[in-house]
Amino acid sequence: MKEAAEEGIVAAMYHFGLEGEALDTRTRWLTRAADSGHLPAMHALAMECADPHERRCWLSNAAGEGYVPAVCALAMECADINERKRWLIEAAANGWEAAIKELASLEDVRIVS
Repeated sequence: MKEAAEEGIVAAMYHFGLEGEALDTRTRWLTRAADSGHLPAMHALAMECADPHERRCWLSNAAGEGYVPAVCALAMECADINERKRWLIEAAANGWEAAIKELASLEDVRIVS
């Protein structure tokens, strides 16, 4: 897997990054795959980020391309209720169950208030 990653095969970079034991190894390979446009790598890299700005940046990139797990994760990061609902609606439209449940809970809060 490492040889394929070093040869520039993006899927190998992603998988090698996921399998890395050290954070710096995972981050390095996931970044290379994400920089190449690999949406699951962008999402995985975001989940590794300690910096909330960088995390949101990677999630926004993947979500903007329609990668549903990133759409849902981005929704959960949003403090603004309208922005959160926008992303949840997109994720729910793609059948993401967690987004459907979260939207329902937001609607319950609105009805109760």
